[in-house]
Amino acid sequence: MAVEQIRYVERKFGPSDEYHIRALNEEEHDQALGLILNDIYSTPKFIGLDFKSDEKSMESLESFIKEKLKTKFAFGCFKNETNELVGVDIMYVWRPNDHVGDYGPEYGESFCNYTKYLKHVEGRLRDHFADVFIEFLTSFGLFTLPKYQDSEIKKEMMAIRRDVAVRLGVKVNGAALFGERMITFADDLNYKVFEKITENDVNNTSVEFLKGADIFPIVIVGMMLFGEGGI
Repeated sequence: MAVEQIRYVERKFGPSDEYHIRALNEEEHDQALGLILNDIYSTPKFIGLDFKSDEKSMESLESFIKEKLKTKFAFGCFKNETNELVGVDIMYVWRPNDHVGDYGPEYGESFCNYTKYLKHVEGRLRDHFADVFIEFLTSFGLFTLPKYQDSEIKKEMMAIRRDVAVRLGVKVNGAALFGERMITFADDLNYKVFEKITENDVNNTSVEFLKGADIFPIVIVGMMLFGEGGI
């Protein structure tokens, strides 16, 4: 199981170690699923996907996330005092034969658009890493409860990705970020910015449907496994 490879990767932070980031256990997957779906359905960054008006897409998304929680590297951020789950990150290693697949219209339009976005991010990361690396660690997204959307919790959860990459022996990790706060966190953690995708940049691409969404610019970043200052 994927979780066994990263079982002992963890991070505590905050006053008196108020928060604890660790791999999710299987019995915590339903709670994580609820947090992720709530984030996708209720925050402005996902408005353009319009999941709530597409029942088939909602079913497909739920099945997709359930499968990734079981098979990829799922981490949760918990409040130590109450054990409340406040954040979830599902990481995975992109390889030429192991990446987001293709989904047809029977899965729902909104879900297909979501996977097109994931594949677009994979493609941008692959283009930036291809000269040196044949695999990289990335994520399906960093999700939190609403009150933690712009909190330091996201910075700490980004930081643990490096520890996961070290444990897996993957030499680089990358991500797509949006929002000034997340971009500041990436800079603090010594990620290198590769490109900034503006709203005009998605014209005539597979992700043109993102126009009007509150996510631009989308910033593609990466970090090497070792060394300061990124790639």
